[in-house]
Amino acid sequence: MALVEKLLRTRGQWRNDERLLVFTEYKTTLDYLFHRLGQRYEEERLLMLFGSGGKDGMDETERDLVKQAFNDPVHSVRILLATDAAAEGLNLQRTARYLLHFDCPWNPSKLEQRNGRVDRHGQARDVTVHHFVTDQDQDLAFLAHVIHKADEIREDLGSANELFDEAAHRRLVEGENISVVKAELDRRITLARGRTAIDADSTTDTGAEGRAAGDRLQELAAEIDLDPGTLRDTLEAAMSIRAGRPQLECSDAPRICKVLKPDLPGWIEVIDDSLRRGGTRNSRGPVARLAFDADPFLEKIGERNVFCPRPDVMLMHLSHPMLQRALSALTRRRFPGTGDEVSRWTVRLGEVPKGIEALVLLSVEELAVNDLRETFHHWVRTVIFPIEKGVLRQPLSHVSAAELRGARPTQEGGHHRRAAALLDEVTPELKRFLAAHAVRLTAGLRRQLETAGEQARRQEDERYRSRQGEVSSLIAENTVAKLGREIEKLKADRQQGFLFEAAARLDAIDRSIEEKQEEIARRTRHYEEVRTQLERERQRILKYLLPKRHALSGAAQVFPISIEVRLPGGAS
Repeated sequence: MALVEKLLRTRGQWRNDERLLVFTEYKTTLDYLFHRLGQRYEEERLLMLFGSGGKDGMDETERDLVKQAFNDPVHSVRILLATDAAAEGLNLQRTARYLLHFDCPWNPSKLEQRNGRVDRHGQARDVTVHHFVTDQDQDLAFLAHVIHKADEIREDLGSANELFDEAAHRRLVEGENISVVKAELDRRITLARGRTAIDADSTTDTGAEGRAAGDRLQELAAEIDLDPGTLRDTLEAAMSIRAGRPQLECSDAPRICKVLKPDLPGWIEVIDDSLRRGGTRNSRGPVARLAFDADPFLEKIGERNVFCPRPDVMLMHLSHPMLQRALSALTRRRFPGTGDEVSRWTVRLGEVPKGIEALVLLSVEELAVNDLRETFHHWVRTVIFPIEKGVLRQPLSHVSAAELRGARPTQEGGHHRRAAALLDEVTPELKRFLAAHAVRLTAGLRRQLETAGEQARRQEDERYRSRQGEVSSLIAENTVAKLGREIEKLKADRQQGFLFEAAARLDAIDRSIEEKQEEIARRTRHYEEVRTQLERERQRILKYLLPKRHALSGAAQVFPISIEVRLPGGAS
């Protein structure tokens, strides 16, 4: 009772953010606890969960209802009493962080299984485990020691069930002295920690590397204009190719979208496979809604944001089948003869520098392969040219794709005619730029490959020397030297045997010496073969693989993808 008051209640009122899970081995104990707690607290605050054995056991439906109630943050229940038979598959980390072992099982593995009901992935708070202990009973004191060690070692090794199982058997079944068993358990845990320990990095951790990686990721996302809005627009555009807009109905808070036409031709299969949930042979299940960022899945638990999957919402990302289908559909429209091709140029209205008639945004695809036919450069960039007095000027400074937003499309004929006239005037200059850009790109990539090739050769030399050193170490320490010491010992035994052993024993020693000498010769030949193979592999890498990997095949290719003519906003 005191524990319940301390953990779950404040000034006589139940806390809304805390729950307690109580485990016991026996159903009779479970009934006793439910009765005692029911005398003090409202019945709606208590739930029981036990196995399906016997005529009074819980069926699967009843068990699921109990789990759902305890996992429901708004449900009135605060204490769940459970037996070990109900522990398997029980995930309660979203609402509970306190656990009480009313009685401890003899097998520490079961103890750890109990703890895992709340101490698992998705737990946002520190877990606290309670159990009863007394210094008067040696067996209980020993179990307290095991529990303490189990909690400690979980942080280091994740699990060490076999150590605890053996210790429990030696003390509780075989009756060995408690001090001896505890000392041996501590020694073996120390050894296990030593085997898994990783030498600490002496470099001062300032967190700068992690922050830099995050910054680079954000820069890349801005460079390719990758954010929830563009993902949504991409899917909308692809689904609307032949069916028109809109295909998605989106709400602002939370940012969730509904597919308006789940039976859209060309999309039925991917929608059924990746979005429908809970279907049967005779009926299709409902279509999940779409989220393009993580916000709809974040729940604040214990002052921390925790990602909680939702069965009715799917998170869209570049590898999701819906977006893969969208990218494929849009990519096909680039190529003639597919029946889906579209115009490669568009007219928009937006901000234009003062004194400039228009901006030409030329998007190009860059592609380069090496002599191994590996693609090592594949990029899309947009180059911005100002048009001043009908002349195409030098490109403006590079900006990310995200910074190019803001222009709005226009369908006015006057805008299109003006843009077409400007584009006709500068088309020859754009073609010359493409040719010159391909030459510059080729030269730059060749320099890059040359530098990378030199670095790769140095690294390969270092790896080769390291491997040779490993082989030499194996020969010197683990094989030949070891066998040599064994031979010397046998010779010493043989020398002593002249005085004390029979002839048969001396012959056996002679055979052992001969066998070990043959083993030395065999292992030496093996390691020499390994050295030879390492040298052959080094020559193959240095003379064939690396030169071809760092050699440009032909010239870099530059393909125009699209052209946008951006006129000053409000121009006519």
